[in-house]
This record gives sequence, C-alpha cells and structure tokens, in this order.
Amino acid sequence: MQNMKPIIGLFVAPIMGAFLGTILMVFASDIEANQILSVLFVYTLVGSVIGMIIATFLGWPLFQAYKFFGMYRAWQFAIGGALCALPFWALWFYPFNSNHWATYRYVNSFYFFSVGIFSAIAFWYFVIRKMYTNNQLNTDSGTDAPPPAS
Repeated sequence: MQNMKPIIGLFVAPIMGAFLGTILMVFASDIEANQILSVLFVYTLVGSVIGMIIATFLGWPLFQAYKFFGMYRAWQFAIGGALCALPFWALWFYPFNSNHWATYRYVNSFYFFSVGIFSAIAFWYFVIRKMYTNNQLNTDSGTDAPPPAS
C-alpha cells in the first residue's frame, strides 16, 4: 500500500487544491451570495478534473525528478505546483490581448496558481511528509534525501 500512496495522492490532491483555490477565489472576487455554492461546486469539479490531467502529465514527471534530486520540502512542491499551473494559465489566456485577459487576468491567475500550489502542498502533506519525516531524512549529511534502504 505504501507504493500506491503517490498514485492515490496524484488524484486526491487536485480535488483538495481545487476546493481550497475555489474558496479563496470566491472571497477574492465579487461573486454574489446566492451563487457561492454553485460556483464552489462547478469550479471545484472542473478544477479537479483539469488538475488530475495536469498532475498526471506534468506533476508525476516532476515528482520523479524531485525524488531523483532528493527534493522533499513543502516549498519545493509549492513551486512545482505553480510550474504545473503555468502551461494551463498560458493556454487559457493566449494571445494575452483579448477582452478576457483584460477582464479576468487577476482572478483567474490567482485561481489557477492557487489550485496548483494547494494541490502540490496537499500531495506533499499526505504523501511525502508521512514517507520522509519522523527521523527518516538523512539529517547528518544536511540533505533532504531519504536514508538508504537497508
């Protein structure tokens, strides 16, 4: 089951990230009170599906690179989440001179990057933190690499 945790986290973390990102977006924008539940449901659903696709094609290879280089800190995963959100953000707003860009650039940018960052931190919290904490890190060498297998 330990080997399945990253794969399960790959699909659970985007749901949590989309939900938290949507909550922040609701409070950061001018959504009317009677629309909050429907916005919360739709944005979380759509954000989760898109987040799972991005996590599969961008997040999983990035996670493998992080493992290779011994990068297991939450801030490193947060940066990775923002990097994973960047291609979707660019595709969403391209060509960057439209009325959509002028109207929604701040709210949507905040939403896309917050979903990426929250998803990555949720993945770190539920998968990585439990695997590589509680004296499992090789603290003597000053690196974040896990100890060698015995």
